Amino acid sequence: MSAPEKGMKKPRNPGESLVGAPGFEPGTFCTPSKRATSLRYAPSKSGLGVAQPGAARNKKKSILAWLAATAAIAALCFHPAGAFSDAVYVLVGLHGLWRWRRLRDAWAHPFGLFALLGVLWMAASAAWSFWPAGTVRDLSKEIPLFLGVLGLPALLVPARRAWAGLSLAAGCITLRLALDLVRLVSVLGCGAGLFREARFAEPYLYNHPNISCMFAGLSLFVFLALLLRPGAWRRGRFVPPLLGAAVCVLYLLVLASRGPQAVIAVLALAAPVLFLPGWRPRAIALVLCAVAAAAGWQAKEVLNPRLADSTMDGFNNRKIVWQHVTLLPKWQNREWQGFGWGKRAFHKAYYENPRQRPPWVPGDRLVFPHAHSYWRMIRFEGGNVALAIWSLAWLALLLRVLRRIRLDALATRPPHFLPLLRARLLPVLLLLSLAAILLYGVWDYPDSFLRDAQFLLLALLAAATATPPAKAPGA
Repeated sequence: MSAPEKGMKKPRNPGESLVGAPGFEPGTFCTPSKRATSLRYAPSKSGLGVAQPGAARNKKKSILAWLAATAAIAALCFHPAGAFSDAVYVLVGLHGLWRWRRLRDAWAHPFGLFALLGVLWMAASAAWSFWPAGTVRDLSKEIPLFLGVLGLPALLVPARRAWAGLSLAAGCITLRLALDLVRLVSVLGCGAGLFREARFAEPYLYNHPNISCMFAGLSLFVFLALLLRPGAWRRGRFVPPLLGAAVCVLYLLVLASRGPQAVIAVLALAAPVLFLPGWRPRAIALVLCAVAAAAGWQAKEVLNPRLADSTMDGFNNRKIVWQHVTLLPKWQNREWQGFGWGKRAFHKAYYENPRQRPPWVPGDRLVFPHAHSYWRMIRFEGGNVALAIWSLAWLALLLRVLRRIRLDALATRPPHFLPLLRARLLPVLLLLSLAAILLYGVWDYPDSFLRDAQFLLLALLAAATATPPAKAPGA
């Protein structure tokens, strides 16, 4: 008979069974401690552990938590500008402040410092804004988003929560895309007119076809990543991601948005070359992706006839606003501080500036609500200071992700292709998604819910790269 476990009381009944109790070993006859018996199991006359009500309560709490997360993500995807979405952001932020130690691990990095400086500079721009009241109003509307981005890493401590959240978001967005395709087919039919007129059939999903197509591309990345996860090809688990990817590709082709198509194609071809583990797979991927890129370039006007129309000249009149927002700060000595944050201040400085009239544009209905470029908009709002701060923030975040990929590779055992690929899958997926928005921002502005997604991805990357990788066995 072995000695009783440390911390367990001396048995009153030597024949009492402890099967199922914590710390039980065969041949040990002793009763568990009060703490052990109060958790999950209690001894019974039959010799079998009896489940305690605490386990059922924990299961109910877990189910309620997942239902709440599903409802919150669905609200953000189906009605991103509503009051319920703002409430979700505020609750996430308050929870993060309550679990502030988790936030410290996520944001205690140079990119977190630069992001904080960028937000503070945005808020300070109200002091010198071309329209201070407009800047203050735009800033007040973004407070819930700022809180949500700050507190989101506290909810994503296990990596599986990030995967679950991404899967739910991609599923909800793809459901909206599928419903929009059904609407377009019912209005335009299934012929050539669908591909020719779908882009102009209002109402627009997510306010603009470009934004909708960007979400189709981001969801496509998520579905492709899910197909590479362990067990993805067992028991039909691959069917939902494949169906979701097919819907996203079809939506990209039907809506024919040139910018999102170019961004998704470039990153989809570059990702294997940059992030596959091992130089041999990267070399093979380089050859295959070069062939695919050459074939796609030759067939570009077949894949999207809009690449051959007249709006390609001047990037659909974008050169007009690009040139004006570049010259206007120079003319008014606002190169370093800008005109103030927000689209209201932009409209006031661009169209109602008493010192400089707006440039001529073809057509009476053509009004620019923003600079049609993320990087030019940052410089117009906050000057060269804001452009430098946010450029350093994105660069620091890139370096943190690359360092995390390297640490994961060193900790992965065995160091084979599939384990190494799956170890870096989550940070690479998030990095590609954020890079897609920043690359899209070269020639357009990520407005509406896409701007929210940009900063939510920043929080997801902060959480995904905060926890240290697991040590390899024997390390």
